[in-house]
Amino acid sequence: MSIYDRLHQRRQPSSAEPALATAPSPESVPQPLALSLTPTIIQLSGLTLTLPPGKPRALETAIEREGAHANLRIERTPLPITLSLEQARISAQELLKKKHPAFSIVRHSERELGGHLALLLDFTFTQGERIRHGRYVGVLLSSGPDAQEWLEISTRFDPEHPPFADWLIGFDAMLDSLAAVSAPL
Repeated sequence: MSIYDRLHQRRQPSSAEPALATAPSPESVPQPLALSLTPTIIQLSGLTLTLPPGKPRALETAIEREGAHANLRIERTPLPITLSLEQARISAQELLKKKHPAFSIVRHSERELGGHLALLLDFTFTQGERIRHGRYVGVLLSSGPDAQEWLEISTRFDPEHPPFADWLIGFDAMLDSLAAVSAPL
């Protein structure tokens, strides 16, 4: 069973769970994200690291579990205000093709990310002799009255390593928890 089949299976309610047909409460509807000038903070196991002042455009980290690794990348890129989500999707696909040998799209769809419509691309590529998997989520965000930025959150991993067999489930949960931090007054 592929990782995408396992993910789909986990998202399906079990026959024992009744289907709830209620509308979300106003409190549960996420407010759209807004970019602000707040410090960049990294937290790991209760330790907090605040990066020096400035506005970093990208952050990439490796996540290690039992000797296996996954990569997590978050990047902001200024874009023309006239660029659409579809144009950004095409640009993202071209960039991924350049970065990864034997790039192949498994599926593309849309999802909500922080109250905005976002692009989701699942893909495979080769790294050495191994086929690896990736998920790329991108969203257009306003960064001023006449400006916007592309926010990319992506991961690359090998689902054949048991610690990352269900990584996309945790990655999606992380995306679902995305929230903006209020700028200090």
